[in-house]
This record gives sequence, C-alpha cells and structure tokens, in this order.
Amino acid sequence: MGADTPRELEQATAELLGGVLHTALGRYQTGFALNAWLDTVIDEAVPVASPQAWLLLHGIAAIAPLAQAEHVRAGITALRGRVPSGPDWLATTDEVLPTGEVCLLRDAYGTRFAVIMRCGYPDRAADGFVYLLDVDTCAGLATVVDAGVHDGLDEACAAWRASVGLAAADATAGPVDLKLLADLLPTSGLHEPGVMGEETRRQMDNYYRMVRRADDLTQVLSASGRPLPERPRWLQEAQEGMDIEPFVKDFHTWNATRGARPVEEEAVAALAEAWLEGSLPEARLSCSAHRIRILQELIAIEWRGDPLVGPVAALLPQWVRWCAESTGLNPELTARAMAAAERHPAEWRPGESREPLGTPISE
Repeated sequence: MGADTPRELEQATAELLGGVLHTALGRYQTGFALNAWLDTVIDEAVPVASPQAWLLLHGIAAIAPLAQAEHVRAGITALRGRVPSGPDWLATTDEVLPTGEVCLLRDAYGTRFAVIMRCGYPDRAADGFVYLLDVDTCAGLATVVDAGVHDGLDEACAAWRASVGLAAADATAGPVDLKLLADLLPTSGLHEPGVMGEETRRQMDNYYRMVRRADDLTQVLSASGRPLPERPRWLQEAQEGMDIEPFVKDFHTWNATRGARPVEEEAVAALAEAWLEGSLPEARLSCSAHRIRILQELIAIEWRGDPLVGPVAALLPQWVRWCAESTGLNPELTARAMAAAERHPAEWRPGESREPLGTPISE
C-alpha cells in the first residue's frame, strides 16, 4: 500500500509472494506447482475487490510469467470500476520491458556469470533500471542464485563482484554471445522452473520475476533480429550426448609431458564423464572449489561402494591441476581449487556444496 512507483510496487509484490513461497519450502518437500499456485492467487484476489487486491494484481502483472500475466490482466479488467483506480502510474506497472541491451560478466574460474539487462520502467523512461541475474553453472545446468533490480550497470557490476568475491574482482562487463545467453537465461520455454528445497528467500522473491524478464528479453531480442537458438546447447547435449575422448586424450598428453606417473584409464574416463556431463562449452575445464565439492558430493551419493571411488579421488588433484593450467588460472585461485581436490573421500559429505555462494546482492 505504501508503494509510490512501479519499481516499488513490483519489489513489494515480489517480496510478498516470495515470503509465502519460502515458508512453503520450509514445510513441504514435494508437490510444488508454483505457476498453478500463482493462478489461484489471482483468482482469489479478484472477488475481494479491495484496494489491496487491486494493487496486488497490478504488482503480479509486472512480474508474472507470460501465461500468468495474461491471466492477471483479465482479472484487472474484471475488477476495474469496482475499486478506486489509484495513482496514474499504476496502469503502467506491467509495462516494464527489457530494452534488448544486455551484457555479461564472468568470474576468473569461469563458472559464475552475471547477466545484466537494461529494462525500461514507466517512471524512468530515459534510462530505466537494470535487472541482474547471478548465475552459477558449477552443477552443470545454470542456476540463478540471486537476482535484483539496480539503478545502473556500474552498481549492478559492483554488487555482483562483492557477492562472488575474489574470483570476480577483475571481471568487467562485455557483450554476450547469444548461444551462451540461451544457456544462462531461466526462460519458461522448456519447463517450469523447479525448486530443490534449499533456495534462499531472495531466490524465491525472484522466482517469477526472473522468468518474466528472461522471457521478455527473449522476445525483444527476437523482434530486433537477434533470436536466441530454439534449442539451447545443454538440451542438445542431453539429447545427443557429448564426446569425452578429446578431453581424455589431452589429459593423458599433459600428464605424460609432466613425467607424472601413469594413471588408470578407467579412472580417467569415469572422472571425465562425471566432470563434463552437463557442463557449458565455455566452462568444460573450469575448476572452482565449488564445482569440485559438487562433484565430490555426487560421487559420495551415487558411487557408494564403487571400487572406482578411490582411484578417482587420487586422480582428482592431477585433473584439477590440468584444468587450472589449461584455463590460465592464477596461483591463488588454483590453490583454493587444489585444496578442495585434495580432500579425502571421507570428507565428501552430501549437502556441503549448498553452502552460501557469497554475500547477497543488494536490491
């Protein structure tokens, strides 16, 4: 009720819905159909016919995925004339739209990305605000770990660097390849985004808004003659598979050049397959400590009792050293990666990779 601008109403609505969703994650483990839930919220708000319901519907219209946005616009039409119309800016709340200007930052490890899109707001027609997606790819498929609206590009970049830490200290904004953008954006084209149960409150605040902004950006880019690929690369790879042999061969060549002791062929193949599965082409050999812990957690869960656990654990430091040298990783970040790789399998405990990835990105 205290919102004075479209941005304030959008943010208040995102936090209101996000609070309910985050509470639900703490109570339930399965059975989520969050777009259907938002449809129900819309249906139940319309008959209330109150100023609060009127504002809520306009706030939802600004951040809802495209299907729910059409639904809520119909609800607004049905309610029009039955409640006070509110301030003049309220009617323009759902006109927030990406301009098509988008840039990318990437951390030194190569597994963490910032996608920053400029969006036109009705009350900031000249330059708008920017919407930042903080995307982690350590587990293969891109995961939005945080998001938020910022006054401008410089502020968004600074917030992302502070959140990621040392690995992002020197990251600068640059143009984004459309194939990579298609892999990073949480669009609704293929599936409704799911939840794992470990999401932060801020992730749930942005659950709907990130999809809406990604879908809008996709449409704007297509309309300007820059369409994203219809089939993202991760889906193509999931359907067709990938060839790990070139990576295995390159590792053996590197290992032999160093005069290191021979390694077990079966262990190399098993590690390569686990390491590369689902990875972005740009991040095949990226070796952040977070990615290493995720791999170790997967092995601890899915390889229990497998005789290859020991050989793969012994091989992992050599593999990470090869990745670090291949990607030109600096000594300090290499040391962090090596420390994770050298842990004994007894330390590979499920759940440890879900530790917070950095400080929250301020709104």
